[in-house]
Amino acid sequence: MAAARQGCSGRHADHVAAGGAEGYRRLSEVLRMIIHCFTSMRNESYMAPFFLRHYEEFCDKIFVWDDESTDGTLELLKAHPLVEILPLEIHGIDDAYNQKIRSETYRRLSRGIADWVMIVDCDEFFYSPHLLENLEFQMRLPNSSIMAEGWQMISEDYPAVATTENLYDKIKEGVQDHMYDRLIFDPDLDVTVGIGHHSYSLNGYPTRISGIKLLHFKYMGLEYMSKRNAKAYKRLVKNNLDHGWGIHSSPGWNGVYSEAWYREALKNKVKCI
Repeated sequence: MAAARQGCSGRHADHVAAGGAEGYRRLSEVLRMIIHCFTSMRNESYMAPFFLRHYEEFCDKIFVWDDESTDGTLELLKAHPLVEILPLEIHGIDDAYNQKIRSETYRRLSRGIADWVMIVDCDEFFYSPHLLENLEFQMRLPNSSIMAEGWQMISEDYPAVATTENLYDKIKEGVQDHMYDRLIFDPDLDVTVGIGHHSYSLNGYPTRISGIKLLHFKYMGLEYMSKRNAKAYKRLVKNNLDHGWGIHSSPGWNGVYSEAWYREALKNKVKCI
């Protein structure tokens, strides 16, 4: 944890929720936590406003690897006061390279500064009605690393971009998916992110369950899902294709996360937030 940082108890997230980002930031200041978020984007003009609206509520810094966006995403990111753009040496979806930069960059930018690090894709949202209180409690425990429970959020359509609401204000049903369990951790720990961000190596440090959820917003109707898959498949580098990484976005895929999987998820979704 960042040196000499201690939380305080007794504050409830509901007391500040009505204040939006300003209210959450006030609570974050009272609890004296610094939270850093890392993500990557490429032409995310639809998702980026939702992402920023969510993470600006409690993060002190949002680091973004922007992969040469041309649809206004980069301009949106540059205009945000909490965002810092990070350079990329390799473009496209290269999971081996992404594993390297996600496992190394936080050590340089967050270690000794932040209390918590979150590494996510831009359609992944850590969620809890009492997120900051939860993190403040966990911060008191040694070797802090907590696992958020992964959920695929399921709907028949995707919401329009709104100025005040977020995706989870509209979509509250999903199916649990442990492949999308995500880690929130103390940057003093040496964490290696696995290929595709679906596993972690913590050098033997224990991981605690937190009650926090990771909400993944991709399966919001066949049209949106198909466009996301086509976009992702087009960007896969040769090394990914050779290893079968990201193959679920390929045309004609009929395994997990396919159209058939989505239709079954529509039948089985449950309210999760």
